[in-house]
Amino acid sequence: MEQIPLRLLRNIAEEAAPTRFTPRQQARHERIMNLGAMLIARFGVGAFAFGRLAQALRYSTSTLRWHFADFDDLVIAILRRHLNLLTLTLAGIPQSAPDAARSRRAAYLAATRDQEGNLTSAHKILLRDRAALPADEAGAIAATWSKLRGRFTEEELCLLDDLTLSPAEIEQRLAEPPVKSPDPAPVGEIISTPTHKPMAHITRGRPALPPRPFHPETSQSLCVAAEA
Repeated sequence: MEQIPLRLLRNIAEEAAPTRFTPRQQARHERIMNLGAMLIARFGVGAFAFGRLAQALRYSTSTLRWHFADFDDLVIAILRRHLNLLTLTLAGIPQSAPDAARSRRAAYLAATRDQEGNLTSAHKILLRDRAALPADEAGAIAATWSKLRGRFTEEELCLLDDLTLSPAEIEQRLAEPPVKSPDPAPVGEIISTPTHKPMAHITRGRPALPPRPFHPETSQSLCVAAEA
């Protein structure tokens, strides 16, 4: 008979009788989440075991398991905290607010980038590793992320998660006038450019940004707008 994962049993128990942390336990809990997020964002889910993480943080494995049932439990907690922050941040901007779209973009950047302009550890994990979550948790995380994504156009998201662009450059790109699509060619006529290069794909009237691979150890640009 297949065993029920410990994290599921613990979640049920916590809902019935939540654990009350002492200030010291709360500080340790936050330290595990913050440093765990940093290491997972840098090396990726599956790059090291739960016990190795405990050693890196100078805790015993039993101490780590007191706070989080397993590695998946830690990753899920990191993503839930990040998505809750995004939800609260965006919910604070009414749809009727002046220039609401620009305010939402600014709030998104504030919640997903650090002071140096790089993606936060939690946001890196969300973009790259959410597909690796257990099936019983992946659906809820994906649903929340999809709801948040719905507040933006695909073009906005692609630019917001592009590390090569500053907030001012993002707004400049969005303010550029749409590129007019060429008139369709008559049947049988072949269109070619002087350089014989294919024309750029057009997304909502603007040249589409090509998807780029995600390298967590560098600040390369991302284009995740088309990702489900």
